[in-house]
Amino acid sequence: MIVDVLGYYRARLIALGRREWRDSTIDACPQNELPRAFHLTPGATTGVSNNQAHQEMEVATSVRVPFMPQRKSTTLTDDAFAFADTVIADILNPRNRLTQTGLKNVYFKTMELEPTADTNDNGVTIRLDFTALVIISTR
Repeated sequence: MIVDVLGYYRARLIALGRREWRDSTIDACPQNELPRAFHLTPGATTGVSNNQAHQEMEVATSVRVPFMPQRKSTTLTDDAFAFADTVIADILNPRNRLTQTGLKNVYFKTMELEPTADTNDNGVTIRLDFTALVIISTR
């Protein structure tokens, strides 16, 4: 089911020690919550194929993970990229993604390093874009 896609990403990030910020945007997250926060942004859902009993869909989701300012911005960037590697590996791990009901597969699409929206000196947010392939019953 489509709702299970967000639950899957949520569970994986929580397992990595993060807490979900459920406001409309990560930019609204208070400074004291940022070090362990993440934010999920659902994207487009596209029908891929269907038959008499099932509909396959691709569900796009962005995972945003903020990183607090550091004295050296290169250290912050390195830390953000290292954590991004960990998130990608965990979400794509077959033991995690192939044991979910209705979730057929997960694909990593893009990663982008975004500056923090407020006045943080060197704060950055890693945006990881994934697409999940799900199957729902049409009966």
